[in-house]
Amino acid sequence: MRRGTVVMLIVLGVLVSGCSVGLDKGDIKRYVQREHEIKVEVPREPTLGAKSPSGSTTVISKDDPTLQFEVFFQSGIGPFFSSISGDSYKEKSAFNKLNKDYQNSPLYGEFKDAGFLHSKLVDSTFYSHDYDENEKKATLYLFKEDGFALQDSDYQMLFEAMPSILSIQELLSAANYSLEKIIVNGEEYSEFKNMYEYDNSSAQKFEIEVPVRNDLADIHSASDLKNLIHNDHYYGSLNTDTLVKKHFFKRDYPVFEDTITDIESLGFKRDENSYDAHFLSCENNLQNDELERINLTECQDYILFLAIGIENDNYKAIVTEEGLEKWWQMVQKLKSSTLNIHRVQVELLDSSIYYVDVAFEDVKSVQSKEDMKSIIMEEIGHLIK
Repeated sequence: MRRGTVVMLIVLGVLVSGCSVGLDKGDIKRYVQREHEIKVEVPREPTLGAKSPSGSTTVISKDDPTLQFEVFFQSGIGPFFSSISGDSYKEKSAFNKLNKDYQNSPLYGEFKDAGFLHSKLVDSTFYSHDYDENEKKATLYLFKEDGFALQDSDYQMLFEAMPSILSIQELLSAANYSLEKIIVNGEEYSEFKNMYEYDNSSAQKFEIEVPVRNDLADIHSASDLKNLIHNDHYYGSLNTDTLVKKHFFKRDYPVFEDTITDIESLGFKRDENSYDAHFLSCENNLQNDELERINLTECQDYILFLAIGIENDNYKAIVTEEGLEKWWQMVQKLKSSTLNIHRVQVELLDSSIYYVDVAFEDVKSVQSKEDMKSIIMEEIGHLIK
């Protein structure tokens, strides 16, 4: 094949798939310095989504790390000719000042008196290239000791803060923002400087979202608020199971930490990309219409999600004496855990785009290596060459 043809094919592949926008961190920094006379950090390289005509990247002020905003760019003839089209500095810096004024106001003190040790207002508007289409929205973050648990006292505490929340709505309305939602999380996540820092911690795994509606003033009891949290979420329902799983993961994981460390030494790893929010998930199976049962004191059953790499797609190595011994040790460690691990699901990671799971539906019933091998072979027998 001629060299020119090869080059053209490479360029075409880049244009179709979408990758680097042709702008690097230095370009972004120089743009912000020129336009706004401030120095910024650029946490990640700017990229365009696959086949996307435009994109953005996050920047953070060096002088004031609480100020985070976006720089927008658009492609020309392919990503190699991208250019910067604008930014959200004006809107984000104005809201940043609004939050700082709030944190120095008596209203901030009201939440602190109610038991929320720290609170923060965050601009949650999705800023795009077309500013005229943006509906300005904000989120109220509340942080309390140990976060939001499953006790009636948590709902009562939030309900008693409702007059202050309504005052927040008025404050935001005066600045042409609507209160979109309230996030409640643990005190340990309260000191984040900006949302990039918050989003890159494990904070989102434990936050509880309270949707805000126009009839928020019609909430007259903690029970009303409880029903709003569980049954009126933006996507249909918060899903009571999700809240239960978050609560017990945070509470019980510390007693499992040594066990998971031992399991990882055998070559298994925690599978945090499973469909559940956490690799160790409580399976109490509560439904949204069972709110009266939500004040749980213990998790009845846990399901554990693990993953293990299959080197060179060699599934046969799993059922060798050495391979089975690792799985047997893993099962034994789970059976001796102080937590009630009922089900274990192991994702087998090979070079395929497909995936194969090995699931022990009742790990305590696995009494021998023969039992264990039989379960494994049911899933991978057809893959052994």
